[in-house]
Amino acid sequence: MEKIFQMARKFIHKFAELGIFPKLLFSFLMLPDIMFLDFKLPKMNGIEVCKRLKSDERTRHIPIIILSAKAQSFEIQQGLDAGADKYLCKPVSFPDILKEILTFETN
Repeated sequence: MEKIFQMARKFIHKFAELGIFPKLLFSFLMLPDIMFLDFKLPKMNGIEVCKRLKSDERTRHIPIIILSAKAQSFEIQQGLDAGADKYLCKPVSFPDILKEILTFETN
């Protein structure tokens, strides 16, 4: 499972580096059920991606969880103010991530 997360992270970071991640997301026929963002991404930070996703009618319903090593209260508040539904500070265990996913699935 960890290998899958590592591969997905590389894929997402590569598109973020190219500045096309939000455009790529909108081109999907099926949108994701939940999104994980890091606070710190190349080209466009996770806060900006979160704001864009939450301001678009097509994607504002998607729950967003920010996973970040940034753990100061003002950084957490910044993520929540951008529209993130949850902010988890790294390191985060897989069971904790799974618990958050299940929380959104039951709501």
